[in-house]
Amino acid sequence: MNKIINMLNKKLNKLELYQFENLIKYNGILHFITARNGGISSKPFESLNLGYKSGDKPENVRTNWKILERNLGLEDKKIVLLNQLHSDKIVIIEDILKDNSIYEKDGDAIITNQHGILIVVLVADCVPIIIYDKNNSIIAVVHAGWRGSSLNIAKKTVNQMKRSFHSKPENIIVGIGPSIGPCCYEVKKDVVKHFTDYKYAVIKRKNQYYINLWEINRAQLINAGLKESNIEIAGLCTSCNIKHFFSYRNKHPTGRFAAGVMLK
Repeated sequence: MNKIINMLNKKLNKLELYQFENLIKYNGILHFITARNGGISSKPFESLNLGYKSGDKPENVRTNWKILERNLGLEDKKIVLLNQLHSDKIVIIEDILKDNSIYEKDGDAIITNQHGILIVVLVADCVPIIIYDKNNSIIAVVHAGWRGSSLNIAKKTVNQMKRSFHSKPENIIVGIGPSIGPCCYEVKKDVVKHFTDYKYAVIKRKNQYYINLWEINRAQLINAGLKESNIEIAGLCTSCNIKHFFSYRNKHPTGRFAAGVMLK
């Protein structure tokens, strides 16, 4: 991933934004992964917490969103967030939204063909996935925790893009963002049993089980027909990189960082 450091506001706080190398070359989209720096929230949510349901003060989260919007030139854009359910529910947006405000939909993935709408998932260990059909100008963003991953939400999102927008898998580019990695994602047997089809992504160390969610979601995307070369994995573990990303497992309560994409 490329890291873009921007200086903003009078205090010159640092706002860290990450972009995928395989997506940044396409001028038709804006995409980003935020880090935790550059906002105003105080401990334990320091500092660019974008999650209203994290326990942070709503006015701080609102200001953090304004900082992000101003820095990316999104003040006049519509934003769609999810009330994330750890499900395989996919939201499709095919209509122009009425005004420039933040909308919330129930689900764990969003697909749209509408320009000027920023679609976002919020995470703090779960896997954020950004998807772009470069030929048909269709975008999607996915929130894949272990439950969503076990329900094949990444594959189902691509299949929905095929059905609703006639996307062809060979034209789809994907970035799998920072999340808890196989180094740190320790789980119990009750979670392992949901991944019998991905035994190669379950690692046993000293009688403890660890899951590689990056590999599981990559495998789902390939199974949906994507080219391996069109899938980029950030490979950044949120739990290992607590100074840059929020991690629920490492430190709770904590904030949320965002993965977003928009058709220009």
